[in-house]
Amino acid sequence: MFYFREPVSAIGLKREQLAQSFCIGAIGGLILLLGVSFYEASHLQKVNPVLGSIGVHSLVLFIIGVVSEEVSFRGYIEPRVSAAFHSEGAGIVITGLMFVLSHYPVKWAVSGFSLWTLEGSYVVVLFLLHLFCSAVYRKTGCLYGAILLHLLYNVGSAVLIL
Repeated sequence: MFYFREPVSAIGLKREQLAQSFCIGAIGGLILLLGVSFYEASHLQKVNPVLGSIGVHSLVLFIIGVVSEEVSFRGYIEPRVSAAFHSEGAGIVITGLMFVLSHYPVKWAVSGFSLWTLEGSYVVVLFLLHLFCSAVYRKTGCLYGAILLHLLYNVGSAVLIL
């Protein structure tokens, strides 16, 4: 991005439709969180005590993680993959798979799973999160709503497993 001297608005970090983006992101985040909370609450895994506590440092890490993921996946990778394949759908699916795979090391660390554990419900929930975030970004062209949605989901999920 900086190498090609593109403005940050090229990846969705812009003020246009900011309010709409935040509203859709908040609503989408709450819907997704409520939808998966029943499943998450009934299938809780043992949480690593070091990584399972929420504090100010955890919230800062959530924010940094969410912003970097949304800028990377939604703002940068997905539009370019879509353009390369001349298909919005292909871009969404390929980026979604990358998004899901990038989350497995975190899941293993927090839940104590082994490298070979692949939980189908976790894949579905992460892919739904990806679809919701992509929909917000594509609807508004503004990345801030997707960031809010993702942050609400992460914080809500962390609260559920405490």
